Amino acid sequence: MNKSTTIIIIIVALFVFVGGAAMYSKSKITVPVAIEEITPASDDAVTSQDTSDNALDQDFATIDAKLKAADQDATNIDTGLNDKQGDLSEQ
Repeated sequence: MNKSTTIIIIIVALFVFVGGAAMYSKSKITVPVAIEEITPASDDAVTSQDTSDNALDQDFATIDAKLKAADQDATNIDTGLNDKQGDLSEQ
């Protein structure tokens, strides 16, 4: 190749690259995101104003049940993450 052919190929490649970059940057569509206010979840155990022993025991039982459910969920997640693939070969 002579020098002028090489220069023309480089110029065409630059035009293609710059044109592609310009089209790519214009093709990005921005979607406005709505901001939602986060409201704290109500917790039955916390809203109780009754401080009698029965009410406190009931509140503690509710908290224990929620913690046990969360622990069970974590255990299930751990089991799923440690799951091994079985033998899928045909027999």
